[in-house]
Amino acid sequence: MTEYLFTRHNVNAPPDGLLDVHYEMELVHILGIDELKQTMTVLVYVDEKWNDPSLSWDPALFGGITKTWLPIGQIWVPDIIIFNMLHHEDLLSAVRAPVLIYPNGTVEASHPAVYTVTCEINIKRFPLDDQRCRAAPFFQIASWTYGKDKIRLHAHTEHSLEHYTDNEEWRLLKVTVVEDEYEHEGINVSELRYDVSVKRRPLFYMVTLTFPSYVMCAISVVGLFARFSTTGEREERFTLGVTAILTMAVLSLVVSEKVPHSSTHVPLLGELIRGCHLKECALSHFLAILSSHSVSLFCAPS
Repeated sequence: MTEYLFTRHNVNAPPDGLLDVHYEMELVHILGIDELKQTMTVLVYVDEKWNDPSLSWDPALFGGITKTWLPIGQIWVPDIIIFNMLHHEDLLSAVRAPVLIYPNGTVEASHPAVYTVTCEINIKRFPLDDQRCRAAPFFQIASWTYGKDKIRLHAHTEHSLEHYTDNEEWRLLKVTVVEDEYEHEGINVSELRYDVSVKRRPLFYMVTLTFPSYVMCAISVVGLFARFSTTGEREERFTLGVTAILTMAVLSLVVSEKVPHSSTHVPLLGELIRGCHLKECALSHFLAILSSHSVSLFCAPS
């Protein structure tokens, strides 16, 4: 039967007429989000289904066979790609996973894959931020060659999360998919847009960055108003102020290394640290002026 199918099938040509391709991409795990590179890496299960009449047969003529498997490299497959993809790893490429074919010519191809896609990160509310791709859809899926008059993409209305496992840093909010089309060089192309929304789990950053920032800010302010009577206590307060400022500078450096460098938004945590710096400077100037006036008042000649 395999020889019969190959004599009728042309691996270099698509089926005649309009081809409806049913495409489903199931999110399995978010491997990571790189804020500096503004990329997201995910593990997904991809399922594609279409009908090719040249791969059909009559089960009665072939011993009642109701399905068969053929190597994916020996049949024609739609050239469906992810346009905003930076890296792709097909986890079954080494074993050359076959495609499943039914007597009516229905072809089903499925495989797990790892994708790295571009994603603009909005850092305004870091570390309490929600993220979704804003520069482009999270997964912009379409045919590289054919317009919608030849290949039309269809998606399941409800995205399955049956095999999804949580990420320790990011909590999945929702996954949506939209069928749409776009124009390229005068050709309308059918496309699918998968949109994944996630929310950062802030506990780690609250413990390691936010809480220490509050503590150092409080210590520096309290230290400025602490009473002193000896030269040694004055030096200790000066040391405390310098230590607090250096600590806040280190925390600022940690935040700047974690988030992308943006001139549009300043992270919420960065605003907190900057506010502490400004408060320390303002209070230092105020107390310096107050001390100067006090010395002038008490040391004035009688």
